[in-house]
Amino acid sequence: MSEEREMYKACGVLAPLFRYPTAELVAQVRASEAALRERWPETARCLREFLAFLEVQPPARWEEVYTSTFDLQPVCWPYVGYQLFGESYKRGMFMASLRGTYRQCGFEPGDDLPDHLAVVLTFLGHCWHRDPDVARDLVEVCLKPALAKMVQAAQKARTPYAALLEALTKVVGVPAQQDVQGFPVMTDRVNLGAPPHMPRCNGPFTF
Repeated sequence: MSEEREMYKACGVLAPLFRYPTAELVAQVRASEAALRERWPETARCLREFLAFLEVQPPARWEEVYTSTFDLQPVCWPYVGYQLFGESYKRGMFMASLRGTYRQCGFEPGDDLPDHLAVVLTFLGHCWHRDPDVARDLVEVCLKPALAKMVQAAQKARTPYAALLEALTKVVGVPAQQDVQGFPVMTDRVNLGAPPHMPRCNGPFTF
């Protein structure tokens, strides 16, 4: 449990880095690297790679790269539900389940959509202990397969944010070069019709 607890805390540490960049981004990345380097040296390495980009480019370039990666015809949408279901009613049901879970745990996602990667990571970092089973499902059934697709797209596009996404994979345990088809099929393995709880596994995963 202590190892799992540290993983959730690390998700919370990384969460702000996936928001639209501000003048504080370099300081945030440095602080995250320092906080995670002992337990996750590979995560720290990826953060240093991302930091190297930030340190030689002006903030306007950070914003441009963030937008091309995550917004406005992006390399990869930063929405877990979109990565899992596309723009379908199932994503809407998934977001409704997330909203219910957030309310139940006293978590306020702010103005972002509930399946935004930064929101999901913040929730895991601060509220996982309210319902560890739900947090575990959120990571295993939802975050990992979504993140695998995002990393694959970001690496193909050679965006600097690929290093940041890779840093997160080291924390949550997405294998390198994971075939996204190797994850459970969401529509088969998850009950989407039971808000306010997170979608739950209907039985043992089949890979």
